Amino acid sequence: TLAHAVAAITDGTAVITTASDTLGLTPLDLWAAAQHLRAADRKILTAASSILVNTGILRIYSEVEIDTLPPGLVAVDNSDDADLVISSHLMGPEKLVLHPVNLVLGVGCNRNTPVNEFEEALEELCNTLSLSRLFIRNISSIDAKNDEEGLLLFAKKNGWTIDFFGSDEINMVTDVDVSYAALKAVGAKGVAEPTALLSANTSTLLCRKHKWQNITMALAWAPFTLSARVLDHLNT
Repeated sequence: TLAHAVAAITDGTAVITTASDTLGLTPLDLWAAAQHLRAADRKILTAASSILVNTGILRIYSEVEIDTLPPGLVAVDNSDDADLVISSHLMGPEKLVLHPVNLVLGVGCNRNTPVNEFEEALEELCNTLSLSRLFIRNISSIDAKNDEEGLLLFAKKNGWTIDFFGSDEINMVTDVDVSYAALKAVGAKGVAEPTALLSANTSTLLCRKHKWQNITMALAWAPFTLSARVLDHLNT
């Protein structure tokens, strides 16, 4: 830890007050950060950490693959038996939930679409699928939209990057809905679905494109695996 490193340099004594450190347990906030897991409220991590500190075990149910878990964290097969759930879906307040950042939002749009329409479309999509926007890793679109002001502002407001792809690369993607309007406008057989798949480096869509007057959106699962890795204190 940083305290131990400084103590070694100064010939001093490290004083650690964090309960998980003093008990030799996994610092849950650092593990969640290393795994790219997000909490809707900081209190969720605090409550889960309290369970771990008080019992020495935190039972986890995960919708994403688990490779390894750090000491004290134990996988269970049923969410009802879990203290903490790893899920992209919204759940009731009685559940402590962390969201994996493992979805790519593919977006197509007409020219000069205002930012509020992107926000409204995403809210509707999340409500329809019972998903949290905390799951979104980044946005994807066609390179013809790399100067689209509303799209760029939408990404900036939410802290997301955008991966842009050319029509040649898009047209190589299979098993997507073909849009003849997109073919005519930008020379690509689609935007939302194929760019989401390309950005996520996967062949699995969570949902095919949803259409609004000026916008299309689709979601793709990106590969995501939990491990025992915990962020080093020196890097936090």
